[in-house]
Amino acid sequence: MKIDRLIGIITILQQKGKVTAPYLAEKFGSRVQVLGSEDFKALYVKE
Repeated sequence: MKIDRLIGIITILQQKGKVTAPYLAEKFGSRVQVLGSEDFKALYVKE
């Protein structure tokens, strides 16, 4: 489920600070392109 993956990404970023997209893709069994195009757009907040 997408919300579970988003919460997981946020948790990892809070714990580790910086991680690579390939690392996150491996953790969540996804492709880098999917993470970049869907998840990060959902996390992006325009100021």
